[in-house]
Order: sequence, then C-alpha cells, then structure tokens
Amino acid sequence: MAEVIGMATATVERFPGAFPSTSVSDELSRITELLRSVCPPDTQIGFSFEGRLQVHLDVRQREHVMFVKMVLPTLEGGRFDAITSGSKPGHPFHHRITANVQA
Repeated sequence: MAEVIGMATATVERFPGAFPSTSVSDELSRITELLRSVCPPDTQIGFSFEGRLQVHLDVRQREHVMFVKMVLPTLEGGRFDAITSGSKPGHPFHHRITANVQA
C-alpha cells in the first residue's frame, strides 16, 4: 500500500506559480462591484454559465426584490435582461433575482 501512495505522489507536479488574472475574471469582478454599488448591503451575488452568463442576486426582503428588479434594466444601457425572480433553492427565506448578462 505504501508503494502505491509513493507512486501517486511521485507523479504529481505543482502548478507553476500563481495564475494571472484574466480578462474574464476582471470583467466578472467589475460586474460584481457594479451590482454591489446599487444592491442592498446583504445581497449575495453569484454567476452561472450554461450557454449564457447569468447573475443571481439573493436578498432576504421582498421589498429588495422589487427594488433590484427596477434597477437592473437601467444599468449600463440594458446590460441585464430576462430578469426573473423566485425563491433561492434550499433557502426558503431568501429571494433570488436572476438576469442574463449581455456582452
């Protein structure tokens, strides 16, 4: 058994240094900061990609849902569209607003 463990660790190589920031991560960071500047302070922001980039904004209060849904279409000339809202999976007291992010 010890030989197998020794063989496995002998073939693993370290990644060379830290990975540099890419234009994709820079743009996602910029979008996140834009959203943080207009959303309620406790808003959780996440992204998903399945053929298109979507942003997920999770808030606690129903009033915040309405506010965010009104503000999103006005940002950056309509960058956010197809805005929907519902409950956050697995969190019955959170509300999720989802929007497509246009390039």
